[in-house]
Amino acid sequence: IDEGRKWLIERQQQQLRQEAEQTGKSGNAIMEEWNNISTQLQTRHAFQLKQFEVKEATMKERSANDANAQTQILEAHHQKRTNEAEIFIQELTKNCQQRQKNLKATLNRLHEQRFEAKKREIQTTFSKPF
Repeated sequence: IDEGRKWLIERQQQQLRQEAEQTGKSGNAIMEEWNNISTQLQTRHAFQLKQFEVKEATMKERSANDANAQTQILEAHHQKRTNEAEIFIQELTKNCQQRQKNLKATLNRLHEQRFEAKKREIQTTFSKPF
């Protein structure tokens, strides 16, 4: 790192000498000009950095809003599907209960018919003379 700094300083001094030779200005005038350029670049950099920070905050807020909207949509869809499943289960339960009731009624009717048939058979058997 130190060698890099030395090289950079030497290069800047060399550029300063070359520019002084080309423009005919003194080293101080060129340094002042470079300082002005440096200040302008720093001001521009600070402005751009502030813009990026504002943009970052805006993007984070937008992302959070989008995530909240997606969450609400998913929750609503989940609730809808849950309600549909509950209705289906209730209908299925009602259907099964109705079938059980019908089957019970049918079995009771068949039992009563067999009972009545047996009863008639027994009555006819005992009502016949020996």
